[in-house]
Amino acid sequence: MSTDPNEEGALRWEPSHAGDPAAAVDAPLALLPGDPLPGAPDLAYRGMHGVGVRTLRARHRDQPDPVQGGRRDRVLVLEAWYPSPARGTCLHHDALPALEGEAPVPFAFRGRGVRDAAVAEGTHPVVLLAHGHPGSRTMMTHLAEPLASRGWIVLAADHERSTHTDAAAVVDSLLHRPRDLLFLLGWLEDGLAEADPALFAAVDDGPRALIGYSMGGYGALLAAGARLDAEALAREENVPPTWSETLRPVQEGRHGAALDAFAARIGAVVALAPWGGRAAIARSSLDDVRVPVLCACGDRDTVSGYRDGVRRIHEGLRGTERWLLTLAGAGHVVAPDPPPSAAYRAARPHAYLRYADGVWDPRRVGDLVRHFTVAFLGAGPGQPDGRWMRHHPEGWPGMHPQLQRGFDVERLGEAEPSAA
Repeated sequence: MSTDPNEEGALRWEPSHAGDPAAAVDAPLALLPGDPLPGAPDLAYRGMHGVGVRTLRARHRDQPDPVQGGRRDRVLVLEAWYPSPARGTCLHHDALPALEGEAPVPFAFRGRGVRDAAVAEGTHPVVLLAHGHPGSRTMMTHLAEPLASRGWIVLAADHERSTHTDAAAVVDSLLHRPRDLLFLLGWLEDGLAEADPALFAAVDDGPRALIGYSMGGYGALLAAGARLDAEALAREENVPPTWSETLRPVQEGRHGAALDAFAARIGAVVALAPWGGRAAIARSSLDDVRVPVLCACGDRDTVSGYRDGVRRIHEGLRGTERWLLTLAGAGHVVAPDPPPSAAYRAARPHAYLRYADGVWDPRRVGDLVRHFTVAFLGAGPGQPDGRWMRHHPEGWPGMHPQLQRGFDVERLGEAEPSAA
């Protein structure tokens, strides 16, 4: 697939004031999530396909309820982006997360996809996209749409009790985030056929990729073989010891045969500012992750931590090949869409800073994250395209010379000896 941004199907946009010279003085460009900035690296651009969008539901029956006790069904609302011959825009819905004593603030925004459009011919690889705590299935549209335009089927769930509108005690996410992802890997093989036969027919039979942000990164790493260190979590994060028994499946990495079998379908993990490296993820268990991993974060991340968090994860993944993209001076917010207009109107830093870094332009962050994610996923999960991920004497491939500052990519080799 061509990565030339000037090729047919690549992004074009026009100023919202087109045709009105008097308004051209300071009118903004009509940029949507995933629209690259001028000079963006080549792989940050969209691909040759149009994009279709569908909303689906998956029901994971009879699951443990760590919040209220007992068992309950977990209903996962999914947004699916996929390659399509159609081109256009559609509305997505989200909400600004609530502050204490306030209600969430709903908003809508446009994406470059066509609702319920036809699926492109052929079969396509799949990536599962997991949000943070709290988050939403649509808050990383800037990643989902361009991946779909490059031939991927992208599924993102609203993880119950971890969204902008229903966030509950974090124990629910600690237990269920990896379980949700394993369940969805299985649902792709049976439940999707009933929910959407046309989309099911377009899914290839190869390995799947997982992309997770913050708590979603924790979930992706645990689905791929890492485990929870409950003692460290209780000691460092003030988690109640009473949660220990509830969290036993993620401590042992055993979720039952019905879920564990699908871990073998994972071919690659992209962990964006993954949470848990400081205390939650057992360092010794990182040896059990055997698929290629790309981590990305800012070196001023105070949520997941950098040297004692994300870098600790990167260095602990000794059983596989892995890369670390570091944004100098950036904090935790490296994965969401640029701030919606609702975040500006809310007149409170909390809402805006859910979507924007305090130093970096959020669209510049998105361009870099998309570029290296596409390079890492390459021809499919587990097949990174190293040409784009190595710094050459003349600079980074596909990047404008003046925009090759402020970040670094490190690679560590496959199957290193375990730490003593």
